[in-house]
Order: sequence, then structure tokens, then C-alpha cells
Amino acid sequence: MPYSIAIDGPAGAGKSTVAKKIAQKYDILYLSTGELYRSLGYACLKFNLDPFNKSIIEFLPFLLNLEYKIKNDKNGKILQIFLNKEDITSYLHNKEVSDITPIIASYPNIRNHIRSVQRKFAKENDIVMEGRDIGTVVLPNATYKFYLDASIETRAMHRYTELLKTNPNTDFQSVLLSIQKRDYLDKNREHSPLVCPKDAIYIDTSNKDILQVTDELCSHLNLNTQHQFNY
Repeated sequence: MPYSIAIDGPAGAGKSTVAKKIAQKYDILYLSTGELYRSLGYACLKFNLDPFNKSIIEFLPFLLNLEYKIKNDKNGKILQIFLNKEDITSYLHNKEVSDITPIIASYPNIRNHIRSVQRKFAKENDIVMEGRDIGTVVLPNATYKFYLDASIETRAMHRYTELLKTNPNTDFQSVLLSIQKRDYLDKNREHSPLVCPKDAIYIDTSNKDILQVTDELCSHLNLNTQHQFNY
């Protein structure tokens, strides 16, 4: 049976970076559930759809030609997302997509659809999956569960530094406010809100670098190492 590593936590806590390192180390599939939701946000922007129009958005997955393919990357196995045969993976992290994705992700039919996609990949692959409801809803019986957290200032700085790479005009205060808004939406949505699973290992990343966090997480795993980290 495939094994699964669930990593939950708020935005900017380091989930994606750590999950990628885990996938690289153990040569398993890395799945960012946020990118599955972001693909729908990208589609809304591309086709000029109102994300608040629930009656339309909840049917969006069935109207779009979305495909998910596993790619063997030098840093592990990753998921590529295609819309109408176009690889849109690299377009999913701009600010406009980030701003509307929480709205779309709050709709129960959307979450049900994405959950079925997530579980299909977990059923067929050894996987490290990160998101906000993985250990509580998507994979409640995951082999390993972790919850990464950090102060909001630390998380905002992580996101700010990341965004500066592509937009030198990024404003820290705007990023901080965006993180605060995302926290509120994630923790207060009616369906699958962000909470720490009762049986998850809690790791505060505020004063740790990525190497320290990854090593701490790996210390709890009893798995065969396939590759060494490439820091």
C-alpha cells in the first residue's frame, strides 16, 4: 500500500518548500493541493468569470478541460496542470490568482471535487501532500501528519521575499494584510476550515531555517531514503 505524508498549516509557514524537499529525499510525489484550487482561480481570470458567482463556479471543474500529469523532475515527482492542453503550472502563483483562490476554495462542491482528485493520487502513489485540510479531511488516515506554523510576521516575510523575485515593487505591508485575510478565510470557512489535526506533530518554523525544519520533520519518518537533499 502507498504511504502518505500530510502537511497542513497556514499560508507562508513553509509547507511547500518542506514538502518538496521530502519528495526529493524519498523520491515520491509532491502534491500541492493549493495548486489544484489555484488552477480554478486561474481559469476564472482567463475566462473573466466572477468568483463570487457560486452557481457557476461550483460547476467549473466539469466545464473545463483540466488535466493533471505526474512529471519526473530532478527534485522529485511533481504535478503538472494543463488547461486546454496548455501547461499553466507556472502561472498559478501570481497575486491575482492568490487573491481569488480562497473564495473559490470555500465552495463545498469545489472542495468535494478537489478532494476526489487528491485521494486518487494518494491511492495510487507514495505521496507528500500539503494544504490546509489534508490531515483532517482529505487523508484522515495518513501515515504521517504534520502541522507547520509560524508567527504572522515571519510568514509574511517568507511570502514577501518569494514575491520579490518576480516583482521588485512588492510591498511588505500589502503582503502582511493579504496573509491576515487568508488566515481569516481559511480558519473561518464553513467547510473544512484550517485546524491542527489532533494527531499531527506540531512544528513552529518561526526561528528555524528550511534545513532545520526539514530535518526535524524527517526525524519522525521511518522510511527508506532514496536521495540526499540538494540544498
